[in-house]
Amino acid sequence: MELEQSKSLELNIYEVRIDEEFLKNASLIDTFLYECQCAIFLVDITNQDSFKLIKDLIGIIKSEHFPYLKKILVQNKLDLESTRQVTSFEIKEYLDNNTSLDNQEIDLKSGQNLKELIKKINSAVNESKNELPTNIVSEALDKKLGLMNGQGALSFILIGDSTVGKTCFLTRYFKNQFNETFLSTIGIDKEIKHVKVGNDNYKMTLWDTAGQERFKCLPKKYYQNADGVLLLFDVTNEETFNNVSNWMKDVKENSNKDGKESDIALYLIGNKIDKPDRVIQRETAETQAKSLGMKYFEVSCKINMNIPEVMARMIMECHMRANHIKDPFKIVISPTGPGGDVRKGGCCGGDSKKKKDK
Repeated sequence: MELEQSKSLELNIYEVRIDEEFLKNASLIDTFLYECQCAIFLVDITNQDSFKLIKDLIGIIKSEHFPYLKKILVQNKLDLESTRQVTSFEIKEYLDNNTSLDNQEIDLKSGQNLKELIKKINSAVNESKNELPTNIVSEALDKKLGLMNGQGALSFILIGDSTVGKTCFLTRYFKNQFNETFLSTIGIDKEIKHVKVGNDNYKMTLWDTAGQERFKCLPKKYYQNADGVLLLFDVTNEETFNNVSNWMKDVKENSNKDGKESDIALYLIGNKIDKPDRVIQRETAETQAKSLGMKYFEVSCKINMNIPEVMARMIMECHMRANHIKDPFKIVISPTGPGGDVRKGGCCGGDSKKKKDK
Protein backbone atom coordinates (compact mmCIF):
# COMPACT_ATOMS: atom_id res chain seq x y z
CA MET A 1 0.00 0.00 0.00
CA GLU A 2 1.19 3.46 -0.83
CA LEU A 3 -0.43 6.16 1.26
CA GLU A 4 0.02 9.90 0.89
CA GLN A 5 -1.81 12.78 2.57
CA SER A 6 -2.09 16.20 1.01
CA LYS A 7 -4.15 19.29 1.80
CA SER A 8 -6.05 21.22 -0.82
CA LEU A 9 -9.22 23.29 -0.52
CA GLU A 10 -9.63 22.19 3.09
CA LEU A 11 -9.67 18.54 2.02
CA ASN A 12 -7.35 15.72 2.97
CA ILE A 13 -6.83 13.51 -0.08
CA TYR A 14 -5.44 10.02 0.41
CA GLU A 15 -3.96 8.13 -2.54
CA VAL A 16 -3.86 4.36 -2.23
CA ARG A 17 -2.36 1.87 -4.65
CA ILE A 18 -4.62 -1.16 -4.90
CA ASP A 19 -2.97 -4.55 -5.41
CA GLU A 20 -3.60 -8.14 -4.37
CA GLU A 21 -1.67 -7.75 -1.11
CA PHE A 22 -3.73 -4.72 -0.11
CA LEU A 23 -6.98 -6.57 -0.86
CA LYS A 24 -6.00 -9.35 1.55
CA ASN A 25 -6.15 -6.95 4.50
CA ALA A 26 -9.87 -6.20 4.85
CA SER A 27 -9.42 -4.74 8.34
CA LEU A 28 -6.88 -2.21 7.06
CA ILE A 29 -9.28 -1.20 4.30
CA ASP A 30 -12.08 -0.76 6.84
CA THR A 31 -10.07 1.38 9.22
CA PHE A 32 -8.75 3.47 6.33
CA LEU A 33 -12.27 4.17 5.02
CA TYR A 34 -13.52 5.22 8.45
CA GLU A 35 -11.71 8.51 7.80
CA CYS A 36 -13.28 9.12 4.41
CA GLN A 37 -16.40 10.91 3.23
CA CYS A 38 -15.88 10.23 -0.46
CA ALA A 39 -14.10 7.34 -2.20
CA ILE A 40 -13.01 7.64 -5.84
CA PHE A 41 -12.37 4.31 -7.57
CA LEU A 42 -10.16 5.06 -10.56
CA VAL A 43 -10.33 2.54 -13.45
CA ASP A 44 -7.94 2.46 -16.40
CA ILE A 45 -10.26 1.51 -19.28
CA THR A 46 -7.29 0.11 -21.21
CA ASN A 47 -6.44 -2.32 -18.42
CA GLN A 48 -8.88 -5.10 -17.54
CA ASP A 49 -6.90 -5.94 -14.39
CA SER A 50 -7.48 -2.39 -13.13
CA PHE A 51 -11.25 -2.90 -13.30
CA LYS A 52 -10.99 -6.30 -11.63
CA LEU A 53 -9.02 -4.88 -8.69
CA ILE A 54 -11.58 -2.11 -8.19
CA LYS A 55 -14.48 -4.57 -8.31
CA ASP A 56 -12.72 -6.79 -5.77
CA LEU A 57 -12.12 -3.79 -3.49
CA ILE A 58 -15.72 -2.57 -3.68
CA GLY A 59 -16.89 -6.13 -3.00
CA ILE A 60 -14.92 -6.15 0.26
CA ILE A 61 -16.38 -2.86 1.50
CA LYS A 62 -19.52 -3.42 3.55
CA SER A 63 -22.02 -0.64 2.91
CA GLU A 64 -23.57 -0.96 6.36
CA HIS A 65 -20.21 -0.02 7.90
CA PHE A 66 -20.02 3.20 5.87
CA PRO A 67 -23.59 4.49 5.36
CA TYR A 68 -22.41 8.02 4.54
CA LEU A 69 -19.50 7.14 2.25
CA LYS A 70 -20.02 8.57 -1.23
CA LYS A 71 -18.56 6.26 -3.90
CA ILE A 72 -17.67 7.34 -7.42
CA LEU A 73 -16.46 4.96 -10.14
CA VAL A 74 -14.19 6.95 -12.46
CA GLN A 75 -13.25 5.70 -15.93
CA ASN A 76 -9.95 7.24 -17.02
CA LYS A 77 -8.06 7.48 -20.38
CA LEU A 78 -10.92 8.38 -22.69
CA ASP A 79 -8.27 9.48 -25.21
CA LEU A 80 -7.32 5.81 -25.62
CA GLU A 81 -10.83 4.66 -26.51
CA SER A 82 -9.48 2.66 -29.47
CA THR A 83 -7.46 0.45 -27.09
CA ARG A 84 -10.25 0.10 -24.51
CA GLN A 85 -10.33 -3.29 -22.74
CA VAL A 86 -13.07 -2.50 -20.26
CA THR A 87 -16.19 -2.19 -22.40
CA SER A 88 -18.98 0.31 -21.81
CA PHE A 89 -21.36 -2.63 -21.49
CA GLU A 90 -19.27 -4.11 -18.64
CA ILE A 91 -19.31 -0.79 -16.82
CA LYS A 92 -23.07 -0.32 -17.31
CA GLU A 93 -23.84 -3.85 -16.15
CA TYR A 94 -21.67 -3.39 -13.07
CA LEU A 95 -23.26 -0.05 -12.20
CA ASP A 96 -26.74 -1.53 -12.62
CA ASN A 97 -25.84 -4.11 -9.98
CA ASN A 98 -24.23 -1.53 -7.68
CA THR A 99 -26.69 1.33 -7.53
CA SER A 100 -24.85 3.08 -4.68
CA LEU A 101 -22.02 3.94 -7.08
CA ASP A 102 -21.93 7.20 -9.01
CA ASN A 103 -20.18 7.20 -12.37
CA GLN A 104 -17.89 9.60 -14.24
CA GLU A 105 -15.76 9.34 -17.40
CA ILE A 106 -12.60 11.45 -17.55
CA ASP A 107 -9.28 11.86 -19.29
CA LEU A 108 -6.64 13.08 -16.85
CA LYS A 109 -4.17 13.68 -19.67
CA SER A 110 -6.30 16.33 -21.38
CA GLY A 111 -8.41 17.27 -18.38
CA GLN A 112 -11.62 16.22 -20.13
CA ASN A 113 -14.61 16.06 -17.75
CA LEU A 114 -12.32 16.79 -14.78
CA LYS A 115 -14.46 19.75 -13.69
CA GLU A 116 -17.54 17.52 -13.68
CA LEU A 117 -15.73 15.05 -11.42
CA ILE A 118 -14.65 17.82 -9.04
CA LYS A 119 -18.26 19.02 -8.84
CA LYS A 120 -19.38 15.52 -7.85
CA ILE A 121 -16.67 15.30 -5.20
CA ASN A 122 -17.60 18.71 -3.78
CA SER A 123 -21.26 17.75 -3.79
CA ALA A 124 -20.48 14.49 -1.97
CA VAL A 125 -18.39 16.25 0.67
CA ASN A 126 -20.97 18.99 1.18
CA GLU A 127 -23.71 16.39 1.63
CA SER A 128 -21.52 14.59 4.14
CA LYS A 129 -21.00 17.83 6.06
CA ASN A 130 -24.73 17.87 6.68
CA GLU A 131 -24.63 14.27 7.92
CA LEU A 132 -21.32 14.22 9.78
CA PRO A 133 -20.91 16.61 12.73
CA THR A 134 -17.86 18.82 12.97
CA ASN A 135 -17.33 17.89 16.61
CA ILE A 136 -17.68 14.56 18.36
CA VAL A 137 -21.44 15.01 18.25
CA SER A 138 -23.52 17.54 16.36
CA GLU A 139 -25.15 20.59 17.85
CA ALA A 140 -28.48 19.20 16.67
CA LEU A 141 -28.06 16.22 19.01
CA ASP A 142 -27.15 18.55 21.84
CA LYS A 143 -30.29 20.68 21.31
CA LYS A 144 -32.57 17.68 20.92
CA LEU A 145 -31.42 16.15 24.16
CA GLY A 146 -31.50 19.47 26.00
CA LEU A 147 -28.11 19.02 27.61
CA MET A 148 -26.83 21.72 29.91
CA ASN A 149 -23.42 23.32 29.96
CA GLY A 150 -21.16 21.71 32.48
CA GLN A 151 -17.72 20.38 33.33
CA GLY A 152 -17.38 16.67 33.88
CA ALA A 153 -14.53 14.21 34.22
CA LEU A 154 -13.77 11.14 32.13
CA SER A 155 -11.14 8.58 33.06
CA PHE A 156 -9.89 5.87 30.69
CA ILE A 157 -7.25 3.18 31.21
CA LEU A 158 -4.91 1.58 28.67
CA ILE A 159 -4.01 -1.99 29.63
CA GLY A 160 -2.41 -4.98 27.92
CA ASP A 161 0.87 -6.83 27.67
CA SER A 162 4.20 -5.09 27.32
CA THR A 163 5.13 -4.03 23.73
CA VAL A 164 1.54 -3.99 22.41
CA GLY A 165 1.75 -0.21 21.89
CA LYS A 166 -0.06 1.40 24.83
CA THR A 167 2.43 4.26 25.17
CA CYS A 168 2.47 4.73 21.38
CA PHE A 169 -1.33 4.95 21.47
CA LEU A 170 -1.14 7.60 24.19
CA THR A 171 1.50 9.76 22.50
CA ARG A 172 -0.09 9.42 19.06
CA TYR A 173 -3.48 10.59 20.34
CA PHE A 174 -2.26 13.45 22.54
CA LYS A 175 0.85 14.62 20.69
CA ASN A 176 0.49 13.05 17.23
CA GLN A 177 3.95 11.54 17.64
CA PHE A 178 5.31 8.05 17.10
CA ASN A 179 8.55 6.63 18.48
CA GLU A 180 9.99 3.51 16.81
CA THR A 181 12.12 2.84 19.91
CA PHE A 182 10.41 0.76 22.59
CA LEU A 183 10.17 2.62 25.88
CA SER A 184 8.78 0.56 28.73
CA THR A 185 6.33 2.35 31.02
CA ILE A 186 7.36 2.23 34.65
CA GLY A 187 4.29 2.04 36.85
CA ILE A 188 1.55 4.37 35.58
CA ASP A 189 1.63 7.43 33.34
CA LYS A 190 -1.19 9.71 32.19
CA GLU A 191 -2.18 12.53 29.83
CA ILE A 192 -5.03 15.01 30.25
CA LYS A 193 -7.09 16.64 27.53
CA HIS A 194 -10.18 18.85 27.59
CA VAL A 195 -12.83 17.69 25.15
CA LYS A 196 -16.25 18.96 24.20
CA VAL A 197 -19.34 16.93 23.33
CA GLY A 198 -22.00 19.34 22.11
CA ASN A 199 -22.16 21.93 24.89
CA ASP A 200 -20.74 19.60 27.54
CA ASN A 201 -17.09 19.98 28.55
CA TYR A 202 -15.03 17.15 29.97
CA LYS A 203 -11.62 16.85 31.53
CA MET A 204 -10.50 13.56 30.03
CA THR A 205 -7.63 11.56 31.56
CA LEU A 206 -6.04 8.61 29.79
CA TRP A 207 -3.92 6.37 32.01
CA ASP A 208 -1.05 4.39 30.48
CA THR A 209 -0.08 1.32 32.49
CA ALA A 210 2.93 -0.97 32.47
CA GLY A 211 2.40 -4.37 30.89
CA GLN A 212 4.83 -6.38 32.98
CA GLU A 213 3.36 -9.12 35.15
CA ARG A 214 4.35 -7.39 38.38
CA PHE A 215 2.19 -4.42 37.45
CA LYS A 216 -0.66 -6.48 36.06
CA CYS A 217 -2.93 -6.08 39.06
CA LEU A 218 -3.57 -2.35 39.17
CA PRO A 219 -4.87 -0.75 42.35
CA LYS A 220 -8.64 -1.09 42.46
CA LYS A 221 -9.15 2.67 42.53
CA TYR A 222 -7.97 2.98 38.93
CA TYR A 223 -10.53 0.47 37.71
CA GLN A 224 -13.32 1.68 39.97
CA ASN A 225 -12.85 5.29 38.90
CA ALA A 226 -12.61 4.39 35.22
CA ASP A 227 -15.33 5.21 32.72
CA GLY A 228 -13.69 3.09 30.07
CA VAL A 229 -10.97 0.50 29.54
CA LEU A 230 -8.97 0.05 26.33
CA LEU A 231 -7.34 -3.39 26.28
CA LEU A 232 -4.65 -3.55 23.60
CA PHE A 233 -3.03 -6.55 21.95
CA ASP A 234 -0.60 -6.92 19.05
CA VAL A 235 -2.17 -8.58 15.98
CA THR A 236 1.28 -9.95 15.07
CA ASN A 237 1.85 -11.54 18.50
CA GLU A 238 -0.42 -14.44 19.45
CA GLU A 239 0.66 -14.45 23.09
CA THR A 240 -0.61 -10.89 23.65
CA PHE A 241 -3.99 -11.98 22.28
CA ASN A 242 -4.09 -15.12 24.41
CA ASN A 243 -3.60 -12.96 27.50
CA VAL A 244 -6.69 -10.85 26.74
CA SER A 245 -8.97 -13.08 28.81
CA ASN A 246 -6.63 -12.80 31.81
CA TRP A 247 -6.62 -9.03 31.55
CA MET A 248 -10.42 -8.98 31.37
CA LYS A 249 -10.63 -11.20 34.44
CA ASP A 250 -8.53 -8.62 36.26
CA VAL A 251 -10.85 -5.84 35.06
CA LYS A 252 -14.01 -7.66 36.17
CA GLU A 253 -12.60 -8.51 39.60
CA ASN A 254 -11.32 -5.02 40.37
CA SER A 255 -13.93 -2.74 38.81
CA ASN A 256 -16.84 -3.99 40.91
CA LYS A 257 -18.26 -1.50 43.41
CA ASP A 258 -20.07 -2.71 46.52
CA GLY A 259 -20.37 -6.16 45.02
CA LYS A 260 -22.05 -4.83 41.87
CA GLU A 261 -20.55 -5.22 38.43
CA SER A 262 -19.34 -1.87 37.12
CA ASP A 263 -20.94 -0.49 33.97
CA ILE A 264 -17.95 0.82 32.04
CA ALA A 265 -17.09 1.00 28.35
CA LEU A 266 -14.88 -1.95 27.39
CA TYR A 267 -12.93 -1.81 24.12
CA LEU A 268 -10.62 -4.49 22.75
CA ILE A 269 -8.04 -2.89 20.45
CA GLY A 270 -5.94 -4.76 17.90
CA ASN A 271 -2.81 -2.70 17.20
CA LYS A 272 -0.10 -2.86 14.49
CA ILE A 273 -2.44 -3.67 11.59
CA ASP A 274 0.02 -1.90 9.29
CA LYS A 275 2.36 -4.89 9.61
CA PRO A 276 2.18 -7.64 6.95
CA ASP A 277 2.84 -10.53 9.36
CA ARG A 278 -0.36 -10.45 11.42
CA VAL A 279 -1.36 -13.76 13.00
CA ILE A 280 -4.63 -12.77 14.69
CA GLN A 281 -7.36 -12.18 12.13
CA ARG A 282 -10.14 -9.66 12.62
CA GLU A 283 -12.88 -12.31 12.76
CA THR A 284 -11.08 -14.16 15.58
CA ALA A 285 -10.64 -10.98 17.60
CA GLU A 286 -14.25 -9.90 17.04
CA THR A 287 -15.49 -13.26 18.32
CA GLN A 288 -13.30 -12.96 21.42
CA ALA A 289 -14.47 -9.40 22.06
CA LYS A 290 -18.11 -10.40 21.79
CA SER A 291 -17.65 -13.28 24.23
CA LEU A 292 -16.10 -10.86 26.73
CA GLY A 293 -18.76 -8.18 26.32
CA MET A 294 -16.41 -5.77 24.56
CA LYS A 295 -16.44 -3.68 21.39
CA TYR A 296 -13.63 -4.39 18.96
CA PHE A 297 -11.55 -1.93 16.93
CA GLU A 298 -8.28 -2.10 15.01
CA VAL A 299 -5.64 0.62 14.91
CA SER A 300 -2.13 1.41 13.79
CA CYS A 301 -0.17 3.74 16.04
CA LYS A 302 2.61 3.91 13.47
CA ILE A 303 0.55 5.37 10.63
CA ASN A 304 -2.04 6.99 12.92
CA MET A 305 -4.97 4.93 11.74
CA ASN A 306 -8.28 4.92 13.63
CA ILE A 307 -6.93 6.22 16.96
CA PRO A 308 -8.87 9.53 17.10
CA GLU A 309 -11.96 7.63 15.96
CA VAL A 310 -11.70 5.05 18.74
CA MET A 311 -11.28 7.74 21.38
CA ALA A 312 -14.18 9.74 19.94
CA ARG A 313 -16.42 6.68 20.10
CA MET A 314 -15.49 5.93 23.68
CA ILE A 315 -16.00 9.55 24.73
CA MET A 316 -19.37 9.56 22.95
CA GLU A 317 -20.43 6.31 24.62
CA CYS A 318 -19.49 7.54 28.09
CA HIS A 319 -21.20 10.88 27.42
CA MET A 320 -24.41 9.03 26.56
CA ARG A 321 -24.15 6.80 29.63
CA ALA A 322 -23.59 9.78 31.92
CA ASN A 323 -26.64 11.52 30.51
CA HIS A 324 -28.78 8.35 30.40
CA ILE A 325 -29.13 8.55 26.64
CA LYS A 326 -30.37 5.31 25.10
CA ASP A 327 -29.27 5.98 21.53
CA PRO A 328 -32.47 7.74 20.38
CA PHE A 329 -31.23 7.86 16.81
CA LYS A 330 -28.15 6.88 14.87
CA ILE A 331 -25.11 8.98 15.75
CA VAL A 332 -22.25 9.33 13.31
CA ILE A 333 -18.95 10.44 14.82
CA SER A 334 -16.73 12.74 12.82
CA PRO A 335 -13.08 11.87 13.53
CA THR A 336 -11.16 14.76 15.01
CA GLY A 337 -7.38 14.69 15.18
CA PRO A 338 -5.16 15.99 17.98
CA GLY A 339 -5.09 19.42 16.37
CA GLY A 340 -8.85 19.58 16.11
CA ASP A 341 -8.92 19.33 12.29
CA VAL A 342 -11.76 17.25 10.94
CA ARG A 343 -10.50 14.80 8.35
CA LYS A 344 -12.29 14.79 5.03
CA GLY A 345 -12.03 13.21 1.64
CA GLY A 346 -10.64 9.98 0.32
CA CYS A 347 -9.44 8.42 -2.92
CA CYS A 348 -8.80 4.85 -4.01
CA GLY A 349 -7.33 4.08 -7.44
CA GLY A 350 -6.72 0.73 -9.06
CA ASP A 351 -3.20 0.34 -10.40
CA SER A 352 -2.29 3.92 -9.47
CA LYS A 353 1.15 5.28 -8.60
CA LYS A 354 2.24 7.43 -5.68
CA LYS A 355 2.71 11.10 -6.49
CA LYS A 356 4.33 13.85 -4.48
CA ASP A 357 2.60 17.17 -3.82
CA LYS A 358 4.01 20.08 -5.67
